[in-house]
Amino acid sequence: MGENSWWVYRYEIGRNGKLSQKSRVVFFGNSRAEADQWIERQKEEATIYMLSGN
Repeated sequence: MGENSWWVYRYEIGRNGKLSQKSRVVFFGNSRAEADQWIERQKEEATIYMLSGN
C-alpha cells in the first residue's frame, strides 16, 4: 500500500439485505481516476462497489 494505491473492494449483500462484514479486493489501481473508470465499466453488471483509498 502506498500513497498512490487505490483498492476497490466487493461486499456481498445477504438475503436479509444486510451488507456482509467480509470483502474482497476486485481491483487495484495507481490513481483514483483508474479506480473510478473501473467502477464505471462494472455498472453494467448491477454490482455495487465501495472505494477505499490508502
